[in-house]
This record gives sequence, C-alpha cells and structure tokens, in this order.
Amino acid sequence: MERSTHDGRAAALRARAQVARLRQFYIHLTVYILVNAFLTLISLANRSAWSIWPLLGWGIGLAAHAVTVFVGGGLLGADWEERQIRRQLEREKGTWRWGPLNLASDVQYFGGGGLVVHLLETDQVWVFGPHRTYWEQR
Repeated sequence: MERSTHDGRAAALRARAQVARLRQFYIHLTVYILVNAFLTLISLANRSAWSIWPLLGWGIGLAAHAVTVFVGGGLLGADWEERQIRRQLEREKGTWRWGPLNLASDVQYFGGGGLVVHLLETDQVWVFGPHRTYWEQR
C-alpha cells in the first residue's frame, strides 16, 4: 500500500474521532444547560440560591471537558500518551503480537485515548476509541 494513501486514511480516522469527541461535548453541554435550568427554577421557586453550587461544580467539569476537546489533552494529553506509547513499543521492539498478526509496525495513536491499527495481512483498519470500536475493510 502506498504511504500517502495510508496517511490519508489515518487522517480521516483521526478526524472521525475528533468529530465524535465534539459530539460528546455538545451532548454534555446540552444536558448541563437543561438540568441546571431546571434546578435554577426550583431554587427560585423556593426563594433560595442553592442552585449556584451544582452550576459551579458541574461547570468546572464541563470546562475541563471543553479544554480536552478544543485545546488538547494538556499535561497528560495526546502528546504525553504518544511519547509513553513509543517508549513502551521501543522496549518491546517488535515483540508485540496479536495472534499471527504483527501490529507493532502499523499502529497509530491519537488524542483522547484512541488507537488506529492497520492489519497488513488482512488489509483491515481497526479503530479503538473511548466511545466506540469499529473496523473497515479496504
């Protein structure tokens, strides 16, 4: 297989993974807005301001989620993961095998804990992500 075709396929898989992360963030944001609007209505009906606490607490989590999606993984993000994975693969030097298929030569990692594996023997591409796993036959 030509290298540029493989790079194009890997780029498309990384883009698909990023779109999945965006979708998850927008779902998180929608639930945050709906639930906190409901809690604020209850709080106002009781003439109290207690709803600010879940709003702030959950807001911190939502902000962290936004940073990982839009800015990157930060201190322990994709770059750190990639360095650690390369270090581990260097230690094993081609000894990582899955059944009869040698995967160490054609494994790519991308942000958010995803893994793209191209099985040269069967010409399949497997994508293992944080939210779903799928494969494509070439």
